[in-house]
Amino acid sequence: MKDQMWDLHVYFFLGLGRLSQAEEYLAQAQWTVLKTPECPDSIKSKLFRNLGLLYAAQGNYPDALSQLADEDRKSTRLNSSHRCISYAVFCLKKK
Repeated sequence: MKDQMWDLHVYFFLGLGRLSQAEEYLAQAQWTVLKTPECPDSIKSKLFRNLGLLYAAQGNYPDALSQLADEDRKSTRLNSSHRCISYAVFCLKKK
């Protein structure tokens, strides 16, 4: 359950438009993932998705596209692809 808390915090802060706080949580999560080679793909997938959503909210569409595409690849391997993420990647390619 603890590994899910950062994910909920990020969604909460993104939803409230508190991008700097979301970015802080994601920076900590990203550091942890980089320092944990055995980190499960499901956690990496959530990290990529949340980074993509943050970058899109900041208007940084190239980085958003890159992160969401990474999430799409990870979740496809996990057989849990999120249709909304695939759609977001499609929309960002149009920008």
